[in-house]
Amino acid sequence: MVRSIRRPGGDEIGCRVNRPMDGQHSDRDSPTDLVAEAITAVEQLERHGGRAVVERKYGLPSNAISRCGFVGVLRVETVGDGFLMVEDGGRVLLIIPAFASAYQTGGLDDLVDLVAIDAKQPNRWWLRTGRAQVLGEWALQVKRAEWESIGWRFQRTKDPAYPLRVFRNPVEWLKGACAGIVVLRPEWTSVLLGGLPVSVGGDDAALGNELIAACGGIERPRVLVDVSAGLEAAA
Repeated sequence: MVRSIRRPGGDEIGCRVNRPMDGQHSDRDSPTDLVAEAITAVEQLERHGGRAVVERKYGLPSNAISRCGFVGVLRVETVGDGFLMVEDGGRVLLIIPAFASAYQTGGLDDLVDLVAIDAKQPNRWWLRTGRAQVLGEWALQVKRAEWESIGWRFQRTKDPAYPLRVFRNPVEWLKGACAGIVVLRPEWTSVLLGGLPVSVGGDDAALGNELIAACGGIERPRVLVDVSAGLEAAA
């Protein structure tokens, strides 16, 4: 079923909603009303010129925003280690959703976090609840399922097919049309990527070494560098 976020002017953002069946309850029980804040963020962006402004400012492909779900802006104060609070007197940051869903755009019932981005500091981001581990949960689930079904081939042939693309930050993820993931909380790297074949951009091969180092002594991902000539093993 589809639930819509209505914006000023009458147009809507449609999001799939997984409604609980009779006798069931949603497992999302947080004092932060993420849906309400998401709606506010979309409305605020409309007042700042709409999604076209974001596409121009960040150099995004035309399908990036629809693939990530929605974008908005909020006035926030950043607090603690990578978290944010919505404050009327705060600075304006871009807001994108983090879904815990096997479907690409998820649904409002799958919304677990809001991620704030500053164009001037692309390698820093702030979370509203801290519940999100990655951007692109659906891509992680799909690639993990692929690996489980053909994983024996990776062990026997080291075939680099079907790697999961990992982006350094949310801005690069958006520029890449959300075709992969961003690890939002580095302490989860080993749990999320251990043993998986992953790829990084040819212009950021250092990210591969960082992912391997983050896994420590736990089973490491096999990292491949995506270059114009193909995929080359980095580790």
